[in-house]
Amino acid sequence: MVFSAGLFLLGCAAAPTEEYRMGQPIEMGPYVFELERTEQHSFYDGLEIHVMVRILEDNAAPFTTTFDYFLGYWAVQDQAGNTFDAGFAPLSGDRRSSEQWVAMFRIFTDSSMMGVRDPEHVGERASDFRLFIENPFPQGEQPRRVVIQLR
Repeated sequence: MVFSAGLFLLGCAAAPTEEYRMGQPIEMGPYVFELERTEQHSFYDGLEIHVMVRILEDNAAPFTTTFDYFLGYWAVQDQAGNTFDAGFAPLSGDRRSSEQWVAMFRIFTDSSMMGVRDPEHVGERASDFRLFIENPFPQGEQPRRVVIQLR
């Protein structure tokens, strides 16, 4: 299930959002993961931000869910409110066994693109964005939503 960026962040406002840092373990559902680093790449007339993710623990029952199930629950937002959804790819192994993933965000400046509210003030580098992650399966004291300032 994939949510639009605007609906995603509207939902983020409804429940408490916990601040996390790059490199800090995040426990969500059956996973514990960390954001290792960001990379910036130029593409066409925009920017692509890659967030490298390392799975520290995978407690999912075999053949039930994969980490990329969180695809629709990740979005970056700049200070102007421009919001962009993630695409995921495994960096090692396959979808079921990869311990490293990349979350990719294509940043557009075209006002006709979904998520672009203020095309004159779209972030120009990774550090201009905050990453919002919603926990689709909160368990116990796990955070329902986290936000991480990208570097």
